Amino acid sequence: MLRRFDLDYPRWSYPGAGLTTTISDLAKWDAALYTEKLVKRSTLERLWARTRLNSGQTADYGLGWTVFDLEGHKAVGHGGGRNNWIAHFVDSKLTAIVLSNLFRADAFSLVKGVAAFYFPASKPQ
Repeated sequence: MLRRFDLDYPRWSYPGAGLTTTISDLAKWDAALYTEKLVKRSTLERLWARTRLNSGQTADYGLGWTVFDLEGHKAVGHGGGRNNWIAHFVDSKLTAIVLSNLFRADAFSLVKGVAAFYFPASKPQ
């Protein structure tokens, strides 16, 4: 029997990275990133650096982290498809975590919306 879940979520998306967690655990993990209890600062800086390709160009991906700027603030993050995202703003002590059970949710747009409250655009819109 085909369940609604089977229609919405492709089989390859079930395991993802094998991460099953809660928002509370993600918040604790994020808080630990500001200390050196889990990982040394120098290691985080290497993880969060853009990758230099053989061609000499850089890619907006570190070691397991997407690296990007939002409103001039360096951020690193990772998404779980379109419906989950964590964005850690490296120098601003802000992290936006979006967890959704709606497969077609646009979690990154929600992250950008949260960030806009903290980092208003320099130009009026």
